[in-house]
Amino acid sequence: MANGYNKSLQRWLKKVNIFEKKLLLFPIHAGYHWSLIAVISPKLIKQTSKRYGEPNYSQGVTCMIHLDSLGSSTVHDRHQLGWAIRGVLNVEWGRHFNDTLDKEAKPFTHRTFQLHCPSGKLELELKEMMSSE
Repeated sequence: MANGYNKSLQRWLKKVNIFEKKLLLFPIHAGYHWSLIAVISPKLIKQTSKRYGEPNYSQGVTCMIHLDSLGSSTVHDRHQLGWAIRGVLNVEWGRHFNDTLDKEAKPFTHRTFQLHCPSGKLELELKEMMSSE
């Protein structure tokens, strides 16, 4: 993922509209360790941007979650991973939806689309769920 939106990923996504999917999974491998980034409902980015800073917003939103069995002691650079995933999503958004005059508009930013990293109780619950399957 460090390469971001490279040629092989472009070729793979050429005939796919990733925004029609409710769940996108990005496997990450670095330093002899695997983790996973899940993007949930990416098409809802406009609703997510709209609700930014609005505490009473109650409609659906998108999110990005980094699941790593090492938790907070991961070997993966979460800042770089978040940046790379947002880059892929912005390019694909432009390819499928950006028909405005502002072709540089990027809806997936570090403010509207943060990388969430479960820790503590949620991390333990996720580990338990995965080990029971």
